[in-house]
Amino acid sequence: MKRLFLIFTLATFTMSCSSDDDVADFPESQTQTEILVNGSPWTFNHAEVESVQRNDLNLTNEELKNLSENAVAPEFIFNSNGTVLLSANGNEFTAEFALINSNMKLIAPDGSEFELKSVTINQSEFSYEQVFEQVGQNTSEFTIWTSRLFYN
Repeated sequence: MKRLFLIFTLATFTMSCSSDDDVADFPESQTQTEILVNGSPWTFNHAEVESVQRNDLNLTNEELKNLSENAVAPEFIFNSNGTVLLSANGNEFTAEFALINSNMKLIAPDGSEFELKSVTINQSEFSYEQVFEQVGQNTSEFTIWTSRLFYN
């Protein structure tokens, strides 16, 4: 009986003295907002066509990709106070931002709102979906597609 008690005591003592170093080595994970703030500025890198809703103009995926990439894509600078500065072609615009599920709501000082859809965020990349439209010479013909815009 004494031997069992001694084994149990040694086992308990050994477990209670185990090292917690492995827990301390892992940094706390950052929130998505912290990643956006710490990664700023986010500059446009490339676009990928995700879907085509209508293609009266018979544009190829490569043409749609080029149109997506040539659209005005702002630089994003996220601030820890919940605002974001968007700048493109010498113009600047400040808005409040909020991450809601997988979307980002941008609220202008005048109260108007804009939403970035299907936002993804990681340490090296920020992306969202944007719907584009190209109208032909005949205004009844147009192409609508969705591209994902990537920033890093």
